[in-house]
Amino acid sequence: MPRPQIATARRIAAGFCFLTAAIAADKPNLSGTWKMNVAKSETGSSEIKSRVDKIDHQDPQLKITTTQDDENGANTVVRDYVTDGRQMTHTILGGERKSSAHWDGNILVIETKVTEGGYTIRDRWTLADDKRSIRIDRDFSGNQGATARHIVLEKQ
Repeated sequence: MPRPQIATARRIAAGFCFLTAAIAADKPNLSGTWKMNVAKSETGSSEIKSRVDKIDHQDPQLKITTTQDDENGANTVVRDYVTDGRQMTHTILGGERKSSAHWDGNILVIETKVTEGGYTIRDRWTLADDKRSIRIDRDFSGNQGATARHIVLEKQ
């Protein structure tokens, strides 16, 4: 290969590596133990007394273990996602839910369809710039109309 073509090939390879790193940098790692700040959260009619999320995030693999005390009592739910939009099935409180997760820039979007209740939950997980909190903006839509809530989790 002549020298100008080698230099061009190197520039293209370097540009590709830079672009790949820039795209990966947009996707934050959510790993850690996160506790809900009740005072900063708005959960509506759902009375959540406490919530702790343990997250193992090795993108595209995402495992969220949530321990929560609410109107259903104390319970722990484990959900596994793949952040490429693939649909996963979870059994939560005896009911089946179909969920998918994907990135919208640096925001994790998790959409869950609850067939028994006829509604959809759309969560948008945003990691704060200081990486000390996550805000989950949650929209419910279905037969009963639409509502919005938010949960603030703080790193432990």
